[in-house]
Amino acid sequence: MQNSSGAGPLVVMAGFMHESNGFTALPSAAESFTVLSGSELEAWVAASSDGELRGASDTLRRRGYRVGYGAYAEGEVGGLIDPAFWLDYLRLLEQSFAAFSGEVAGVFCALHGSASVRDAPDSQAQLVSVLRRYFGAVPIVASLDLHASPSPRLLRSLDAVSAYRTAPHRDQRATGERAAGILCDLVGGRMRGNVAQVRLPLLLPGELGQTDRGPMGAVMALAAAAKQASQSFDISVLQGYPWMDNPYGTVSLTASFASDAPREPIYDALAGLARELWALRSDLYRSVRLWPMEDALTRVRTRAQDELLILCDTGDNPTAGAPEDRIDILRLALERGVVGLCFFPVVDAQAAHDCQGRQGEGVTLWLGRGSGPSGGNPTQIRAHVRKAGVDREVGRFAFVETAGNGIFLCERRVGVRDPGLLARFGVAVKDRAQVLVLKSGYLFPGWNDVLAETDTGAPLLLSSPGATTLDLSFLADRYGAWASAVYPLYDMGNGVEFAWTLPPGEQ
Repeated sequence: MQNSSGAGPLVVMAGFMHESNGFTALPSAAESFTVLSGSELEAWVAASSDGELRGASDTLRRRGYRVGYGAYAEGEVGGLIDPAFWLDYLRLLEQSFAAFSGEVAGVFCALHGSASVRDAPDSQAQLVSVLRRYFGAVPIVASLDLHASPSPRLLRSLDAVSAYRTAPHRDQRATGERAAGILCDLVGGRMRGNVAQVRLPLLLPGELGQTDRGPMGAVMALAAAAKQASQSFDISVLQGYPWMDNPYGTVSLTASFASDAPREPIYDALAGLARELWALRSDLYRSVRLWPMEDALTRVRTRAQDELLILCDTGDNPTAGAPEDRIDILRLALERGVVGLCFFPVVDAQAAHDCQGRQGEGVTLWLGRGSGPSGGNPTQIRAHVRKAGVDREVGRFAFVETAGNGIFLCERRVGVRDPGLLARFGVAVKDRAQVLVLKSGYLFPGWNDVLAETDTGAPLLLSSPGATTLDLSFLADRYGAWASAVYPLYDMGNGVEFAWTLPPGEQ
């Protein structure tokens, strides 16, 4: 294994990035992941322009540390992780770290915070336990996604955490720099760190926590002020990931600080921030309008001729783990006789296969068969094949027309993070004669130029069914017992537990 040259203390880097949806049968197995270790990981980090590992690596070197590369895996958001793949990753992790035993000053770990293995939901704590087994009491600091759902066990095993502050995410590299800076302070000061957490009885879909609009931006400003007041290393707002389907998917707050720091100002800062966030919960849920599918189709019918509309099928959003195979909106549009829609994409390997070699011809397709309970009811359509082929990213694909609407079919899931993806397949995203229906939640920054041309300045988020539905009422039975009058704050370092209390009348 290769380490960077120099005479400074050695810090090892590792990580595991995955957001695991517990409401889809879609598996996340070995083929869903990129796995790198040693010199291969070092080269990959050096070639990247963004990401936590790049930010951390640059910071560590700038401050005189050598960097060693362990094992790292990242995968597209999907279902629960296959246990066989997870065990293979842990074995690689152990193998990669064996060469560093006895000479490591600290460990930087890039974690999503909402990765979950089938039948082992607290897998990330298991990962950090491997680090502790090899490196003992050296400082271990982790970067986290804004939508992390960390367990008390995971936080107890870490010296500090620092999470993204933006949604859509734009600060991965900055988060790596910040977390690595904390690690340098701990190693250089021969200190141990500590993490405290407040968990709120609040489930928040990511679409309602966008930081560049609405109240979540104000929450982030409050968190920055709380960090300054408490003199902690960092205070992070974690929106959680409710579709993870385990007890840790609620909103939470973490503070990272030196183990010998005065506790009272930190506890006060966390409790105060928790009360501020709780008071804003109604504003958070009102911050984005959700459109019932019927209302959205009425809006399509009545739109102005030169109006550019984008509908987001939030219930079948692959960037939050859905299989991308539902056709609820298409089915309703066909029933209502709505035309001019362009659906991008619908994942159906069989339909995409059946269209190959049939360009310019008519075909009969069954869509909406699904990959499990989330798939919905199948519907037969008669369509004309405009284009078909094979693409390195989406596999077999076809663009078909039916009843005045276009459908992009493909055999592999793909996130519509950038409008350039649609343009690659000949879809004119600014064509006002059509209405895009995207398998998406909030739109990523690359869509800003497109949205700037709309009259409303934002897409219509549909209240659609599926594995990522924004209607979380179905989780009431799972989480209802958590909404108690008093909620604990855990100090992971010394086991102290106290409570902050919800305001009177809200208990």
